[in-house]
Amino acid sequence: MSTFALAWRNLVRQKRRTILMGAVVAFGFAAVALAGGFIAQSFAGLKEGTIRTVGQLQIVDKRAVKGTEEKTLEFGLYPFVPGDIFKLYLAAAVLPAAWRLVEHMSDR
Repeated sequence: MSTFALAWRNLVRQKRRTILMGAVVAFGFAAVALAGGFIAQSFAGLKEGTIRTVGQLQIVDKRAVKGTEEKTLEFGLYPFVPGDIFKLYLAAAVLPAAWRLVEHMSDR
């Protein structure tokens, strides 16, 4: 008797156990699929939150983002400081002009 024939005979004779095991497998698959979806959504939310708080424009030293994470961490925060200072000056120059434009448009 082959292995498959023996397994099939066991599945047919033990109907309650077969149904229970099928339900356990289905429940386990659903749990893993839901957990994977939750993790994917968490990463997507983290990405969107980072973009909203930090911004999409990042000016850094090319060597800081080339290669592995360890190489990036060796540079620390210093490559990001000049870009952040530039963004602060840019915001300080652009925001007052933008508010004046908004006020001008709302006066009409």
